[in-house]
Amino acid sequence: MTRLPVMMGLLMACVAGPGGGAPGGSDRIPLALVGVNVVPMDSDTVLPNRTVIVSNGRILTIGPTSEVEIPVNATVVDGAGQYLLPGLVDAHVHLSESRAELPMYVSYGVTTIFDVGARVDDLESLVALRHALRNGQALGPELYMAGPIIDGPDPIVPSRSIVVRTPAEAEQAVERLDALGVDFAKVYNRVSPDALRALGDATGRLGLPLVGHIPRDAGALRAIDAGMDLIAHGEEFFFTYFGGPRSTRDLDRSWRPDMTLMPELVDRLVRGRVWVSPNLSFTVTNLQRIRDPEGFWGDSDLNALDPALVAAWRAGDPRSRDDLSAFLWREEVKYELVRELTRAFQDGGVPLLLGTDSALVGVYPGRSAHLELREMVDAGLSPYEALAAGTVRAGDFIRSHVDQGARFGTVTEGARADLLVVAGNPLEDVTQAERITGLVLRGEWIAGERLAAMRAGRE
Repeated sequence: MTRLPVMMGLLMACVAGPGGGAPGGSDRIPLALVGVNVVPMDSDTVLPNRTVIVSNGRILTIGPTSEVEIPVNATVVDGAGQYLLPGLVDAHVHLSESRAELPMYVSYGVTTIFDVGARVDDLESLVALRHALRNGQALGPELYMAGPIIDGPDPIVPSRSIVVRTPAEAEQAVERLDALGVDFAKVYNRVSPDALRALGDATGRLGLPLVGHIPRDAGALRAIDAGMDLIAHGEEFFFTYFGGPRSTRDLDRSWRPDMTLMPELVDRLVRGRVWVSPNLSFTVTNLQRIRDPEGFWGDSDLNALDPALVAAWRAGDPRSRDDLSAFLWREEVKYELVRELTRAFQDGGVPLLLGTDSALVGVYPGRSAHLELREMVDAGLSPYEALAAGTVRAGDFIRSHVDQGARFGTVTEGARADLLVVAGNPLEDVTQAERITGLVLRGEWIAGERLAAMRAGRE
């Protein structure tokens, strides 16, 4: 068996990185990751000292290093002592108009994203971007997309909304999105109960997952009954099931959620086969904006972002709210409830997905996935359970709802070769997933030095 020194492997691999090989083709140079400790994520275990052979964007072979024969023309990376896990999946992002943040996702190990709210006039370009990414013609993660959101009259985000007032309009909206090639349909706050039922019927008939917010007038249980497949925020239950105050004016600060209602909610979600993204990272970011504005705006990573995105972030400051004290109180109560929900959902068998709401204010593309992992563990999940929400469970969701042939989210033979190499064992300490030394994207190696350049906004 041939083993090259680490630096030689990195140098060779940089030459064959994305843009330098033949992405999407069948003539790419094989890649050998030698001596890695494999975290397969199909179980809570580590397979020590394995060699992984990647060919044409797929994992070809995994075996003990002493037994695996390395192809003579392979790019070899010495990963002795390091850990190999699947690339992360962020199941809730909002791409900016420039798309400049795409390499940043990759730099933090996020190799698949779900975009859940495109501008109405931008859908065709997003479809083209999805094609370019899948064929290696652009540098960024695998993309699944919802297109514009479906909202009711007086939509909250007009430029990103298809407005439906009646069941017939709801059905037409779903048919339009399906014809344009979206991967799922997203519902928003102001859809009426009747229109929501029509959305559920239409998406069920067309095999299109229904994801998003719980329409406020419908409520959580009606949303489950209507056939929602993925609820995009844990906070949706604060507003629509536990009766949390929607307005921050004249609220009753003695209000607390009735936790005796939790078992029924868990049972209904499990029976309805509804997935949930807790999205703790968004709420904790909002709290930081209020509690520590100097730290928030002094973050050194701010300089790596697209200036247009930073300008959009600066346009709204929650500290200028007349109801700031009440808003802060509600965010704190909501945060604690969502932590409780996250634990209860995991324990009760509700399937969870990692989602962050990137790149809304302060939710850094890529980096926020690691914040979400930390928050999920702090809420009571094991490192494996948190990582599963951002790897194997996401693959399960896509395979069961979007593409039966999709294979990603595990380090197993035949799976898509989107892989993350880290310095320590993330099953012992989930923050080890942040210590990235290299990445495999669609079968191509990207060395740690290049990932650091992406994080700094230099690529």
